[in-house]
Amino acid sequence: MSNQDPNLSTVVNTSMGSYPVIVGRGVVDNLGIEIRKTGQTGRAFLIADEVMFGNPLRRAHEALERGGFKTDVLALELGESNKNLNTVNTVYKWLSELHAERNDIVIAMGGGVTGDLVGYAAATWLRGVAVVHVPTSLAAMVDSSIGG
Repeated sequence: MSNQDPNLSTVVNTSMGSYPVIVGRGVVDNLGIEIRKTGQTGRAFLIADEVMFGNPLRRAHEALERGGFKTDVLALELGESNKNLNTVNTVYKWLSELHAERNDIVIAMGGGVTGDLVGYAAATWLRGVAVVHVPTSLAAMVDSSIGG
């Protein structure tokens, strides 16, 4: 039996900076530790499609807390019909009520709509906060693709 890490990882270097990309089964269990390695020090705001509610969302929340992040969670109904500014405003209101700041991080967990909507909200909250995508489908992985 091999002791090699079964996950695939790389670092993407761009003119704006660099970021890690990690792909594999169960990588969510190390989410907090991996984010911490990037130098992130603020709080974590985990936003997920409500279909993630239960074990997947609990695992992500626990992994963030193990990484030392105080974590708040928002589960939303995020189908194509919810990909609009009303839903973005719901995210803004939640971030505002919890006093999210520029040094905090927003994590999108779910399918393509989740990544698109949460990515937009993070990019426009306080002129942009760090965002991490945790895609849960192949389509969402493509939507969150490197440089995407």
